[in-house]
Amino acid sequence: MNREMFLKEFLGALGAVDVLYKEVTEEHVRGTVIYDLDDPEEFQDFCWYQPENRTISTSIYNLACLLHVQDLLDIDKLRISRAELRGRYNDAWNSHLIQAEFDQIVDALEQVVVRMVDDGEDSDMYFIHE
Repeated sequence: MNREMFLKEFLGALGAVDVLYKEVTEEHVRGTVIYDLDDPEEFQDFCWYQPENRTISTSIYNLACLLHVQDLLDIDKLRISRAELRGRYNDAWNSHLIQAEFDQIVDALEQVVVRMVDDGEDSDMYFIHE
């Protein structure tokens, strides 16, 4: 999975209206998250230390897309139960995952951490949790 495609959905689920990429290397992706195009105070630099060779699975990407499109996060926390999320995932992607299989996808997504960057230094982080 292309890292930039994944970040657009992951950060979009967290409220981004756009993502600008400034530096994409084999080891990381740097850029800026935009929350409001008209307000420069609503921009946040980021760095995702994810090597190109450690790809994100299509299942994790699809889950990030679902969270984004269906607006299923309250800031960074899931608004619905895993069981309901699995039902929506299976419906959206014409899938038949059992809960144990789906739990692995959710757990993997919850391991994704994208660092916020302020004044050139890593600061807070973006992540999704229950």
